Amino acid sequence: MLIIFDVEGVLYDEEYLPILAEKLNKEDEIWAITKQGIQ
Repeated sequence: MLIIFDVEGVLYDEEYLPILAEKLNKEDEIWAITKQGIQ
């Protein structure tokens, strides 16, 4: 299960989610969700 909280702009030079995804080895999954949100 993957749960994402929108905390952009809070930590690590406004890029918290990509850092978290990298730590959890979920970059591809996060990017797929991000692309859906952009469209």
